Amino acid sequence: MKPWMLDALIGIGSLVVLVLMLKVLPLLVGVSLAYISALLLFVLTVCTGGFLVSRASSN
Repeated sequence: MKPWMLDALIGIGSLVVLVLMLKVLPLLVGVSLAYISALLLFVLTVCTGGFLVSRASSN
Protein backbone atom coordinates (compact mmCIF):
# COMPACT_ATOMS: atom_id res chain seq x y z
CA MET A 1 0.00 0.00 0.00
CA LYS A 2 1.24 3.49 -0.76
CA PRO A 3 2.56 5.53 2.17
CA TRP A 4 0.12 8.40 1.66
CA MET A 5 -2.80 5.95 1.81
CA LEU A 6 -1.53 4.56 5.12
CA ASP A 7 -1.13 8.09 6.47
CA ALA A 8 -4.70 8.91 5.43
CA LEU A 9 -6.03 5.74 7.06
CA ILE A 10 -4.17 6.51 10.28
CA GLY A 11 -5.55 10.05 10.28
CA ILE A 12 -9.12 8.95 9.63
CA GLY A 13 -8.89 6.16 12.19
CA SER A 14 -7.47 8.52 14.78
CA LEU A 15 -10.22 11.04 14.12
CA VAL A 16 -12.83 8.30 14.58
CA VAL A 17 -11.21 7.35 17.90
CA LEU A 18 -11.29 11.00 19.00
CA VAL A 19 -14.96 11.47 18.13
CA LEU A 20 -15.99 8.21 19.80
CA MET A 21 -14.05 9.02 22.94
CA LEU A 22 -15.57 12.52 23.06
CA LYS A 23 -19.00 10.90 22.98
CA VAL A 24 -18.35 8.01 25.40
CA LEU A 25 -15.89 9.26 28.01
CA PRO A 26 -18.06 12.11 29.42
CA LEU A 27 -20.65 9.48 30.32
CA LEU A 28 -18.10 7.50 32.32
CA VAL A 29 -15.93 10.14 34.04
CA GLY A 30 -15.98 13.88 34.67
CA VAL A 31 -16.19 16.15 31.65
CA SER A 32 -12.80 17.82 32.01
CA LEU A 33 -11.04 14.50 32.60
CA ALA A 34 -12.90 13.00 29.63
CA TYR A 35 -11.72 15.71 27.23
CA ILE A 36 -8.11 15.45 28.37
CA SER A 37 -8.25 11.65 28.14
CA ALA A 38 -9.78 11.80 24.66
CA LEU A 39 -7.01 14.12 23.45
CA LEU A 40 -4.33 11.91 24.96
CA LEU A 41 -5.86 8.82 23.34
CA PHE A 42 -5.96 10.66 20.02
CA VAL A 43 -2.28 11.56 20.24
CA LEU A 44 -1.42 8.02 21.33
CA THR A 45 -3.35 6.60 18.37
CA VAL A 46 -1.62 8.89 15.87
CA CYS A 47 1.83 8.17 17.31
CA THR A 48 1.29 4.42 17.46
CA GLY A 49 -0.01 4.32 13.90
CA GLY A 50 2.93 6.33 12.63
CA PHE A 51 5.39 4.16 14.52
CA LEU A 52 3.91 0.94 13.17
CA VAL A 53 3.87 2.25 9.60
CA SER A 54 7.49 3.41 9.83
CA ARG A 55 8.53 0.01 11.20
CA ALA A 56 6.67 -1.82 8.45
CA SER A 57 8.11 0.37 5.70
CA SER A 58 11.69 -0.03 6.95
CA ASN A 59 11.52 -3.84 6.66
